[in-house]
Amino acid sequence: MSIEEQIKTLVKQELEVSLVEIEESLKTSFRRENSNMKEDLEALVAQIGGLDASLKDGIKTLSAQTKKENIKVKEDIVALTGQLASLNETLMGLTGTMETLEEELNNRWSLVVKLRKYTLDQLMSEYKRLTGTTRPEQEVTDEHAEI
Repeated sequence: MSIEEQIKTLVKQELEVSLVEIEESLKTSFRRENSNMKEDLEALVAQIGGLDASLKDGIKTLSAQTKKENIKVKEDIVALTGQLASLNETLMGLTGTMETLEEELNNRWSLVVKLRKYTLDQLMSEYKRLTGTTRPEQEVTDEHAEI
């Protein structure tokens, strides 16, 4: 074997040893990094699980509160609907009473007008009767005044 071949063999052996050392070093480094990443991922999974559980609890609590609020709002609406119905009935009653009062007022006004006319007619006829009875005396006094 020539020197060149020996050098090539030696370099090849040294390179193979270096390559094996580098491979071992990389494998060890990758294992360490994989372990670290695995631990980090497990920690993240635990955090996500905790967040998921707290989020579910929060949603349940919020849903329960929303349900209670919806029930209360529904009860309030039912109560207000009852009050509105009662107010509507009262309003209808008052409207009927107002119509009755207006009708009675119109009837009374008509009665007052008729009574006033009747009274005026009576007064005029009484006045004419009285003036008719008093005029003959005035005519007598007028006749005496002319003589």
